[in-house]
Amino acid sequence: MKRFLTLNFVLLFILSLILVTLGYSLHKLKLSFRQNLYERYSENIHSDTTQLRLDLQTLINNSDIANANLLPNLLIRFINIHPATQEVQVTIDKEVVADSSIVKQKNLPTKYSCFSIEKLSGRSIENGIFCYAMELRIYRNGKRVPARLYLLLDRNYLTTEVENQLRKMMMPVYGAMGIVLFISALLIWSIVIRNFSRLIRWSDDPTRKPPHFLIREFIQISEKMYLFARRLIEQFEQIREAMARESYLRSIMETVARINELLVMEKEETRFLTKACGILASHRNYVSASVFLRDKNGEITPESAIVAVNDSVTSDISSLCIPRETLEKLDDPNIDFIIGQADEFNRESPSCVSVRVTKGAKESRIAIFPLRYDASHPPLGYLIINTAEKTGFDREETAMLQELAGDIGFAVNAFRKEEAFEALLYRNPLTHLPNASAFHAKLNDHLGETVAIANIDRFKQINNLYGIQIADEILKQFSAFLAEIVPPKISLYHYIGDEFILLFDPSCEKNRIEEALDKIVKKIESHIFTYRGVEIMLSIRIGVSRLENALSLRECHIALREAKTRHNPIQWYTPDLNILVKQDMLQTYRIVKDALEKGRVINHYQGIFSFEKNDFTHYEALARIEKEDGTMLYPGEFIDFTKQTRLYPRLSAEVVQRALKDIEKLHRSVSVNLSVLDILNDLFCREVYRLLESTPRQCPLVFEILESENIENYDRTSEFIQKVKEYGCKVAIDDFGSGYSNFRHIAELKADMLKIDGSLIKNVVHDEQIRAIVRNINAIAHDLGMTTVAEFVSNEEIYEMCRELGIDAVQGFYRHKPSPIDKIIG
Repeated sequence: MKRFLTLNFVLLFILSLILVTLGYSLHKLKLSFRQNLYERYSENIHSDTTQLRLDLQTLINNSDIANANLLPNLLIRFINIHPATQEVQVTIDKEVVADSSIVKQKNLPTKYSCFSIEKLSGRSIENGIFCYAMELRIYRNGKRVPARLYLLLDRNYLTTEVENQLRKMMMPVYGAMGIVLFISALLIWSIVIRNFSRLIRWSDDPTRKPPHFLIREFIQISEKMYLFARRLIEQFEQIREAMARESYLRSIMETVARINELLVMEKEETRFLTKACGILASHRNYVSASVFLRDKNGEITPESAIVAVNDSVTSDISSLCIPRETLEKLDDPNIDFIIGQADEFNRESPSCVSVRVTKGAKESRIAIFPLRYDASHPPLGYLIINTAEKTGFDREETAMLQELAGDIGFAVNAFRKEEAFEALLYRNPLTHLPNASAFHAKLNDHLGETVAIANIDRFKQINNLYGIQIADEILKQFSAFLAEIVPPKISLYHYIGDEFILLFDPSCEKNRIEEALDKIVKKIESHIFTYRGVEIMLSIRIGVSRLENALSLRECHIALREAKTRHNPIQWYTPDLNILVKQDMLQTYRIVKDALEKGRVINHYQGIFSFEKNDFTHYEALARIEKEDGTMLYPGEFIDFTKQTRLYPRLSAEVVQRALKDIEKLHRSVSVNLSVLDILNDLFCREVYRLLESTPRQCPLVFEILESENIENYDRTSEFIQKVKEYGCKVAIDDFGSGYSNFRHIAELKADMLKIDGSLIKNVVHDEQIRAIVRNINAIAHDLGMTTVAEFVSNEEIYEMCRELGIDAVQGFYRHKPSPIDKIIG
C-alpha cells in the first residue's frame, strides 16, 4: 500500500514537472518568436538605412544643399517603404537640412536619447530603444563636416505589429499545448485517480481480491512520458533554430535579389560592381566583399580591385578578418594566397573555394567564387566574401552566392561586349576618334555652342599620288597630332573622310575661339608628317558657325567652301554667304529639272562579284545626269542639293524605272539606292508600287537603304520593306560602318544583304583592329541571315583578304568599274 502511494505521488510529480517544463518552454518559444520578429524588422530597416546613407552622401556631396529638393522626398519615400519608421532627419553642423515630417521638428538628439545605428537590432528595439543615429561622410571644400542621419522608430506601430504577428504564430502552438494538456489529464485520471479509487474500494472490503496495480506498467509509462517531453523540447529548439536559419537565408536571398535588380538598372560596369560589393558588405554577417577582375592579359592586378567593407562590424569581428587597408592595397601575403588558391582551384573545380585566413591566434573564413559567364571560358575574375561566422559558409548559402557570381560574371561580360560594340558604333576605325554617330548622338546637348569643320587641303591629291596606304597613315598621324594640340575645352570628332569637327565649350568667347583656331592652323602648317621616308606638309581650312540645329553643319560647309574659294584659313558663316550658294543651287536645279524633262537621267552599272558563284550576281545602278554639252554630272555634284527640293522623289523614281527596264537586258538583279526621304514620301512609294506591279522582270530588284542616314521612323521603313518584299524584291543595308551602325535596328528591318562601307574595307589589309571589326560585322550579319558585300575593293590584296574573312561578295574597281549598260551587254 505504501509503495503504491509513493509510486503514484512520484508519477504525479513527474507529470507536474513535465507540465511546468512545457509551460516554461512555451514562454521561451514566445520570447524567441518575438525576438525573431524584432530582428526581422530591424534587419530590413538597417539594410535599407545603410543604402539610404549611401544615397544621401552621394546626393549631398554632389549638389548644393540649398537647392537639394530631393532630400526630403528621399526621406519621405524611405518612411513610406518602412511604416515602422516615424521620422528620419539629416543634420549638418548640428543644423537640420532635411526632415521627413511636413513641419520641421527640433533636432532628434534634443528630444531622444540616440544610439548608434550599428546597435540597431531586435534586442535593442525590444528593450525600448527607438531612436538611432548614423554618421554621414559629408565634405565641404575638401574637408569633412559633422553630419548625422537620425532615425526614429514608431513604438506603437512596432509593438502592435509584432504582437499581431506573434499571436498568429503562437496559435498553432497553443493548440498543440491544449492537446498535450488534455492527454496529460487523461493519463493522470487513468493512472492516478482511477487506481487510487480502486485502492479505496479494496480497503473498504477486505474480502475482495487485491487488485493488480500495474506498477511495472506505471514505471514504463512514466519513462515514456519523460522521453516524449524531452523530444518535444528538442523539437521546439529545432523549430527555433530552423526559423533563425530561414531568416538568415531569406536575408541572403533578399541581398542577392537587390543585386539582381542592379543588373537591369545599371549601365556601367564599375558602378554596378561597386554597388554590388556595397550591398554584399552591408549584410549583417559579411565583413567585406570584393571583386578582382582580370585585365586584357588575363592577370589580376591591384588596379582591378573593387572593395566594400561593412562599417558596422564590431572590433572583435574586425580582428578576425582582413583589414580594409590590406584589401585595398593588396600587399598582404594572405591576399596573394587567396588569389593563388583561386587560380589553383579553377583548374580543379568550376564552383568555389573556402579559405581560412589566420591573423595571430584568430581566424576568419573567406569564400572565393569565379565570375563565369560560360563554363567553357575561363573566369573573368573572382568574387571574394569575408564572413563574420566562424563556421564559414554552409551549402545553401554557397549555392546562392555561387549563382550570384555567375550572374555577375554574365553582367561583366555583357558590359564588356557593349563597350566593344559602342567603340565600333561611336569611334572611327582608322583614327579611333569619336565619329559622326557620336557627334549626332550628343547634338541636342550642345545646341547654342560654336562648331567648326576643319578640312585638309588637297588630301585627295595625296591619296592619288601616294596611294591609299600612305594616305591613311598620314591621316592617322594628322588626327593624333590634331588631338594633341586641340585645347581641353574643345571636343574633337572625325566626321568623315578628311573632315574633322571641333565643338567649343559654351564658355569660349569669339575672340578666344579665333585665337585657338589660329594656333591650330599655324601648328599644323609648321609640322612635317612622315611615313616610310615620305615627308608631307599639310594645311587646313576651317568653317565656323553656331550650332543651332542639324542644319548648322550645312552652314559650316558653306563657310568652309568660302574659305577655300578666298584662300582664307578660317571663315565664319554669315547670312550673305547663302547668296553665292543659292546661285549655284539654282543652276544645279535647272540642270536636274531639264534632265528629268528631256530623259537625260541615265544609269551606269557596277557589278557585284560573288566568291561562291565566281560571277557577277547583280549590278548596282548609279545615277548620272547628262548635260546639254554631253558631259556627265555625277551624284556628288547634285544628290545632296536635290534632296532639299521637290525634284528628288521624281529623280529616285526615274532611277527605279530605268533599273526595272534594264533588268531584262542584264539578266541579273539590279540594286538602286534609296534614302530615308524616299521611303517617307508617299508619292514616291505609290509610284514604286505601281512600277513593281506593272513591270514584268526575271530577276528581283534590290533596294539599298543608306545606313549612313539616321533612320528614325522604323515603323514606316519596316512597312515599306514588307511591301516591296511582297513584290519579290530584296533589301540591302548600304554603307554599313560609316554612320549610325546599329545591329538591333538592322535586325528589326529584316534586310537580306549588308554592304560593308569602303572606309573599313580599304584599311582591312594593314589594320588589324579594322580587320577584327570587319570580321565581327560579317559574322553578325551571317547570324542574322544576311549576305555580305565589301565595297571599294580596289586591289588584289583587299580582294583576297575579303575572301579570307568569309565575305560573300565584293564591289569595286578591282573587279568592275561603273559602265553604261550598252558597254556591259556589248
